[in-house]
Order: sequence, then structure tokens, then C-alpha cells
Amino acid sequence: MKKYRKLLLGVLLFLSGNLNAQKSDYTKKYKPLADSLSAIYSIPSNVILGIAIVESGYGTSKICRVLNNHFGMKGKNSFKKKMKSAYRQYDSDTASYIAFCHMVAKRKYYSKMTSTQDIRSWLMAIGRAGYNNHPTSWTNAIMRILKKEALI
Repeated sequence: MKKYRKLLLGVLLFLSGNLNAQKSDYTKKYKPLADSLSAIYSIPSNVILGIAIVESGYGTSKICRVLNNHFGMKGKNSFKKKMKSAYRQYDSDTASYIAFCHMVAKRKYYSKMTSTQDIRSWLMAIGRAGYNNHPTSWTNAIMRILKKEALI
């Protein structure tokens, strides 16, 4: 019995290490893109990256992998019979990030928010504007992830 516990513990530790590496890899890969878009749109890069991490599950969700949709944005996609989805398909990860920033820039709250770099304020404004049905818990989840990833 002890042999099986040790084996199970070893497998769990291995999987845990792989998951942490995957999370870190996502952040390293997309942080430069978020930084670039932040400079263009005046949306804090940690807001962009935090939302992408939560909505895509660090890039592991099916919507992200198949449709290049890191933000769970709804719309048309080109799949006919392979996959029915209400989520929009993008040609690339970069296109998904740009579409998200463009969507935020078109919202009423945007012009008021560009003068602040307060991440929580940005997340609440985006969530309350209809991006998420539970803006407070969604904001708190993103803040926890940003802290865990040492992004704030």
C-alpha cells in the first residue's frame, strides 16, 4: 500500500510541476504582447494578461486551442460541421488579443479609465459593463492569479 501512495504522490508532484511550468510559459509568451497593446490602448498590460489567463485557462481551453480565442469573446467562426461554437475564431493569438483591446476601447467606461493604472478598477469596469456575470468574484479571481504570477 505504501508503494502505491509513493507512486501516486510522485505522479501528482510531476503533474503539478508540469502545470506550474505551463502557467509560467503562458505568462512569458504573452506578456510582451500585452505590454505592446498596453502602450497602444492604455489598458494596463496586467489587466489584459490576467483576463486572458482566466478566460483561456492559461491557453489550455478548447476555445483557445481550436479557435485562438484567449478571451472567450463570442461571434462567428468558420467551422461548419467540425465544431459548433458561439465563440469567435481568430487567425492568430495576436488577433485575439487585439480584438479584445479594441472591444474594450469602444466601451463607454474606456475614456474615464485610461487615466488610471489601477488594475482592480479596470477589472471591475470591464466586468460591470457586461463582460462577466459576476464582476466582483471574477475580479478577485484575476487578482489572485496576478499575485500568484508575480504580476502585481
